[in-house]
Amino acid sequence: MARDGEAHQGLNPPPTNCEDIFVSQLASRAALLNNAFQEAVAGVIRRHSVVVNESGHGGEEFQLKCYHSLRVGTIFCCEFTHGVGFVEVHKAPVKTVTRMRTKLAEYSPPHPSSIWPLCANIMDPVRATIVCSSPAEILQVAGWFSNHEDQTSLIVCRVKNKFSANTHVTDGYRDFQMCVVFTDANGLRIIGEIQVHDKQLHDLNLRMHKMYKIKRAQSPESVSV
Repeated sequence: MARDGEAHQGLNPPPTNCEDIFVSQLASRAALLNNAFQEAVAGVIRRHSVVVNESGHGGEEFQLKCYHSLRVGTIFCCEFTHGVGFVEVHKAPVKTVTRMRTKLAEYSPPHPSSIWPLCANIMDPVRATIVCSSPAEILQVAGWFSNHEDQTSLIVCRVKNKFSANTHVTDGYRDFQMCVVFTDANGLRIIGEIQVHDKQLHDLNLRMHKMYKIKRAQSPESVSV
């Protein structure tokens, strides 16, 4: 009969390098489905945009550049219950294999979520960011996703409200996050994350992004300029 320590050890997940095949498959699927995922997210916002010109198009879109990177986003003029407001939609890059492996290490024992497979904790292989101008707009945008799932290819499976007073945030930064299951036209699925931000907090976060990268870095050489 195995000793108690040996029995407990048998319940632990295998080393993270045993999940390399899972990580590789997840990264490949993320690269394959990312464009369609981003279009699906933008499509939800586009359906609530309004005509602001005489061209007959449903909503005025124009490109903007974030001053902290070369990432390009789109602004939609949307109709809310209180009137018209602008909503920014930004494409986030696919999560890299390196970051996925780092995530696996974070969820290794003795983490309470260290249940095999550890890669099940990677909820954001594909990601998108939405920026609103007020808390009321954040709530309405979240409702556009959660209340109309039959009209989209995005099913909300988890919500994390970091604005809640009961939610502890390490760096003091708060947003509203939705994990969604995206299904493409061919039936392929992937889980992704949609972050909905308050514009004032988001603009502040952009200024602090370099500090966040420094904090997360494993060595000075790993901090990109």
